[in-house]
Amino acid sequence: LYTASDLGDPEPAIREALRLDPSRPIHHVLLASLAYDRADWSGTLRAAEAGLAVAPLHVGLGNLRAMALARLGRVAESGALLDRLLGIDPEHGPAHALRGWVHLEQAEPGPAIERFLDSLRIDPNHTHARRGLIEAIKARHPFYRHLLRYFLWLDRFGHGTRFLVVIVLFWL
Repeated sequence: LYTASDLGDPEPAIREALRLDPSRPIHHVLLASLAYDRADWSGTLRAAEAGLAVAPLHVGLGNLRAMALARLGRVAESGALLDRLLGIDPEHGPAHALRGWVHLEQAEPGPAIERFLDSLRIDPNHTHARRGLIEAIKARHPFYRHLLRYFLWLDRFGHGTRFLVVIVLFWL
């Protein structure tokens, strides 16, 4: 909704909303989501942490923080945060799906499958969990597991950097 090109850049409006009322978690969620969509992992982390300072038990902000941590390579910290979030709300399907992806980044397809199935039990239409389940099943094969870890690692970078990494690896 906020990324529609004909609406212009939503960031100034979100920042103004935060200035007027910093106590509303939704403003922090919007800012963190916008940063995530722009592949600004550090910005996502800052916005999510600012929101968690206002609403420490907000699962959506916790998810955004966990996604940013995973993208920044702090996968173990992301997994621990997701475990805490699932302790707060064990029926939060997106948190289960995200925990499954973290398990995949740690080359643990068995626990990943369990998390994706939990997510799909809660919301059978969750496309991120469906895609993750397929990847986790394929990741049981050692060759694919390593290939998937490479692609997940590569996904942490911006488009230009990804291209450069692939070219450098090709030449090496």
